[in-house]
Amino acid sequence: MEKKDILILGATGFTGRLILKYLSTHPTRTQPDKAFTLGLAGRSVEKLRRAAVEVGMEDMPIHELDIQNEDQIRTLFDRYRVVVTSVGPFWQYGKPVAKVCAELGVHYVDITVPASGFDSVPSDLSAFYGVSALRRLYGSEVQARTSTSAFVIRGQNISGGTAATMLDIFSGGVPKWVRDRDPWLLSPVVGTVPSTKFIYRLPRTNILGFFYPMSPVNSAVVRRTWGLYQLGTQDSTTVAPDLPYGPKFEYEEFLECRSYIVAVLGNLVLAVFFGLMALSSTFRKIVERFFLYKPGKGPDERKFETGRVRLTNVTTSDEENPRVVKTIIRGKGEPGYFLTSGLICTFSTSGDRY
Repeated sequence: MEKKDILILGATGFTGRLILKYLSTHPTRTQPDKAFTLGLAGRSVEKLRRAAVEVGMEDMPIHELDIQNEDQIRTLFDRYRVVVTSVGPFWQYGKPVAKVCAELGVHYVDITVPASGFDSVPSDLSAFYGVSALRRLYGSEVQARTSTSAFVIRGQNISGGTAATMLDIFSGGVPKWVRDRDPWLLSPVVGTVPSTKFIYRLPRTNILGFFYPMSPVNSAVVRRTWGLYQLGTQDSTTVAPDLPYGPKFEYEEFLECRSYIVAVLGNLVLAVFFGLMALSSTFRKIVERFFLYKPGKGPDERKFETGRVRLTNVTTSDEENPRVVKTIIRGKGEPGYFLTSGLICTFSTSGDRY
């Protein structure tokens, strides 16, 4: 039996509906040489049918699925090439899905495990573009030493699933090795990590800033890419990559601000907030009740166009007199939902099938 292309899990939730809407209207979906098929799976067939009708795809295959049942997952996933899931918290619901995909050789896309959304695609791309530019401008033998990114983020919302994951972390609902945030957890090779700073400065610029809460996650993904490239230079059984970053490569990122005082205040506010989140269950309940969306819920879609993101990256070469390249990545739209759903859909349609 010929496999179908993309299976969406969680299409009745807020982010899942955005993904379904995006993919159902994707310009290549009906092109003869690039067309792809879609399917939906979840607990409620009735809700999934309504979601399919909303996007004008009444004939879309719909499957009833318990994502905690590995046998059901295996039987269904074997019929698809790509699985896209927005069912969170991913630590609770994503493990059996990712496990079966890996065992079957099915492409797996979500926000957390392959980090296919706003966290951590811009960070990973900024380092990759920076190293690529160094090589293109100054020669293929040039190796990178540092790569630093400064974020300007406006209008971002935290999704319900992300909020639930965050609350799990602070309440001890995930294993200690996850909470410890080992910087080399995702990388097959261990390198060096920049020292923690109170005030950050972007090299060769006047840009300064403070700690970015997503930096430990984003930086780990960048180090994963570095480690995979670096592994190719160390393992004789692996084909050497065209773009190893360099053995001394280091990456860091921060939130950009306008002044030293704002940077100090930003760090202090974050320290107090995360301290209370870690120590006070009462504070966590207040935040959850009044400030966070419930899983499956999100903001008014009409506000999506008001958000934006700008990332400025400076990458330097590993030389006595370092050479420098500057990269700017811009995104128009709310990052947490709008840009994330677009990025996930781009990943899901970029496999070898397409």
